[in-house]
Amino acid sequence: MRAALSALLGLVLLTGCGGFSLDDASDGGEGGAGGDLDGGLEAGPDGGGDAGPPAPTCADGVKNGDETGVDCGGPTCAACPFGEGCAAQTDCLAGACSSTSHRCEPTPVPVWEDRSSGAQPVPRFLAALAYDRKLHRTVLFGGYRTVSMNDTWVWDGAAWTMAPTPGPTPRYLHAMTYDEGLGQVLLFGGIGGDATPFSFNGVAWSPYVTGPPADSEGALAYDEHQGFSVYLGGANSIGTWELSPETWLHPMPAASPPARLQAAMTYDTTLGQTFLFGGTDANASMVLDDQWKWDGIDWTPVTTLHTPAPRYAAGFAHDPDRKLSVLFGGSSFAGALPLGDTWAFDGADWSPVGAAGPPPWLVNGLVYDTDRHRLVLSLYDSVTIAMATWELHYLAVPCEADGECGSGHCADGLCCDFACAGECETCASPGSPGRCVPVRGADDADSCSGAETCDATGACVERD
Repeated sequence: MRAALSALLGLVLLTGCGGFSLDDASDGGEGGAGGDLDGGLEAGPDGGGDAGPPAPTCADGVKNGDETGVDCGGPTCAACPFGEGCAAQTDCLAGACSSTSHRCEPTPVPVWEDRSSGAQPVPRFLAALAYDRKLHRTVLFGGYRTVSMNDTWVWDGAAWTMAPTPGPTPRYLHAMTYDEGLGQVLLFGGIGGDATPFSFNGVAWSPYVTGPPADSEGALAYDEHQGFSVYLGGANSIGTWELSPETWLHPMPAASPPARLQAAMTYDTTLGQTFLFGGTDANASMVLDDQWKWDGIDWTPVTTLHTPAPRYAAGFAHDPDRKLSVLFGGSSFAGALPLGDTWAFDGADWSPVGAAGPPPWLVNGLVYDTDRHRLVLSLYDSVTIAMATWELHYLAVPCEADGECGSGHCADGLCCDFACAGECETCASPGSPGRCVPVRGADDADSCSGAETCDATGACVERD
């Protein structure tokens, strides 16, 4: 072909006639097809030049043509299973096309688990919880039932144990958080407490640098962006305070939430700010549902399309893995039965968490266990005088290892309810993502394929 082309070009140059040149051959001049020299003289299927990319086969084990995944997606092939690439929702057989990974991912499935079968702390309410990231344990301190308490309990994910050394003076309606800069749990205020903050190193409590005026029913959270613990005053309306690292600061923001009691507060990684919800007014005469965020300078009101019902004394903690701030329970007005609903805030709006959950008991606290990828909730029932521990985690979350999952099991690329390692089992079924179910009438790529396939009963048999 190239020899014939050279001869042709030589003839044209020698005769100097016609409208054809080397440029015409390469860029599609009169009579040219464009492209390289070979492609310029070879017609496509329609006689008009290059044939373009090959059509997708949808069955060759290769991502080609207009497929978005291997043998799936696009306008020609069937929709893709979980884990395959996608460009739009229509490319996915189930779940959603992730805007970040551009893969088909299932909707995470929330699961509440009752972990109350073992020994629980001595019954109490109005206690406080914090998750100690250095100790890798949830810490509960104080509370009230007939008398104020000052014992400390630690939850390791399997059992509660009481710390051997007593804590600060007995108290309730105090606030606690884990301070990253301090590397310890920080406690402040409470009825029975004073203006002295305390820190817990996993063994004993110690007085810390003198803090704000004495207070109770306030809210305390560690602001990861600012690197400070933030306290919003309660019963004594002492305003906003920050702990930086050895000194308490008293900012004077231009705007602040109205004075309130028993509000819910946590740091939200999506907002990049401390987030406040609800409580009661300073006289405990009205229950609130307003929302505020703190950027280290000012408080700003937050408006959302949906909002949980007004409440105070709710559990509130942020799940950084899901990027959700989760709210549980609380009370809607004095003397009312506690609430038992769960809500999640994604940085823009609230939605109810559709999972059968804990009973509507009084909340001691809600924290996120970053090591086990679970929210931990402590409850008290005033009728049966009983304590309960519940945990919330999510199935059907993309994963690579067991340790990334609250369930402790990663199978078929998703957090699964079981190990799901047997023949003809999958955790990525479009109808039950995150649940280990049998594979019936199809191949199981992990355990039964090639010369074998899974039959209608879910057994691996030789292919017919």
